[in-house]
Amino acid sequence: MNKREMELELLKHDNTLLGGGFKDRGPWGDSKYRGNASGWVTAFLLHKYKVRKLAEIFAGSGTGSDVCRDWGIPYFGMDLNPNPVRDNIIAFNALTDDAPDEVRDSDMLFAHPPYSNLIKIPYADSQWKDTTNDHNLARYDLGRMDWDLFVKAMNKVMMKFYAAMPKGGRTAWLVGDIRRNGKYYSMFKDMVLPGTLEQIIIKPQWNTVSDGRTYSNKNFVPIVHEILVVLKKDDGMMIHYSLPVEYELDIRDSKTATWLDIVTAVMDKLGEADLGKIYSEIEGHEKAKANSHWKEKVRQTLQMSKRCKNTARGVWAVAA
Repeated sequence: MNKREMELELLKHDNTLLGGGFKDRGPWGDSKYRGNASGWVTAFLLHKYKVRKLAEIFAGSGTGSDVCRDWGIPYFGMDLNPNPVRDNIIAFNALTDDAPDEVRDSDMLFAHPPYSNLIKIPYADSQWKDTTNDHNLARYDLGRMDWDLFVKAMNKVMMKFYAAMPKGGRTAWLVGDIRRNGKYYSMFKDMVLPGTLEQIIIKPQWNTVSDGRTYSNKNFVPIVHEILVVLKKDDGMMIHYSLPVEYELDIRDSKTATWLDIVTAVMDKLGEADLGKIYSEIEGHEKAKANSHWKEKVRQTLQMSKRCKNTARGVWAVAA
């Protein structure tokens, strides 16, 4: 497919490309290579951002290389595979190796990283053979890492390559969400965001495992999307970034929780208790420290709450 044919196809779906315009991955790369991104994602980026040279980490089966070949622009790829599938892809350890100079004269870096070991798609000694002398590439394979280690590795790579990009350059990360054993994992929620956030694009996924399953829980919503995050490097000296931080706060120490919130939480925990036990659950916490008449406030809240009922003198329970 040549550039003109690609442009005409892209223009047909100019505003809907990642909203469902393309269900096929195009003629690029290897469709049997697990975890492949559609070549139309790369083509979309080249088209929308007028990319002059594309660099790519996690280059995989050569999809990005093939798209850039047909588009007619230079391409530089990097992949953990010691035997890269294209001449313009180098064997590269994104965690330990320094970013090559070729990245510094690319105006966009694209990355579609493995999605941790939760989706069970390893690459080292699975998609390709580790032929290195020490045979230890599996330890650097993001597709083999548990979630916490994977997130740290992904964010390290993001910061490293953002620093290497030229001022005015962009990085585009295609990431996904995963549900395992009732828990939801979001790469976007946990990823570092260096630079200026320019665009978040929701990309539907086609031919997913969820498509072939029937779920007994009718309220269950399958994950059939990926997220394309585009970041721009506006400053060559300062690295502006946001990093997710998780906090935990006892509701009894919260400045925004009301007395009703706190008493309800305590009663949900206790079920039924006398005032002495209820007081002991609240005493010493910030809400009580801030009000010298906090015991009176607790009693008032119990009496006014529709979620609590008085079962005996000085005894309260959660209303049925």
